[in-house]
Amino acid sequence: MYEYKNDVVEMPVKFTSLINEKKVAELNELFNKRFAEGWELTAHTYMGDQSAATNVLLITFKTAADTTSSIEYRSEAIETSTKWVGSMMNEKELSKFNDLFSQRIAEGWELAAHTFLGAGGGQSNVMLVTFKNTK
Repeated sequence: MYEYKNDVVEMPVKFTSLINEKKVAELNELFNKRFAEGWELTAHTYMGDQSAATNVLLITFKTAADTTSSIEYRSEAIETSTKWVGSMMNEKELSKFNDLFSQRIAEGWELAAHTFLGAGGGQSNVMLVTFKNTK
């Protein structure tokens, strides 16, 4: 039986490359720290709206099933041109994600979680994708 633990991380409403890079590094540090404490990433969910000054990312961990191996987490913030709902899905955008996933799998990573992070104001949207590598 697993135990679950949640962390909340403040996220900016509007994303830029610099914010993405800094925030992704912060998230990777948190994910790897929690694993060192015996917790494995289960999911992350963006919670908020574009009218708020800051929003949050709810991150759920469970007790690690295998504490003899090590896991490394790697998150990437991928810009998308549209929100992915219904007919707005874009084959070019989908292909970009398929290519990224195939590349990471070839490097030994597997998908751990992904979350849509809206940008608002006509800017590009961002998808936060987290991979894990069991060693």
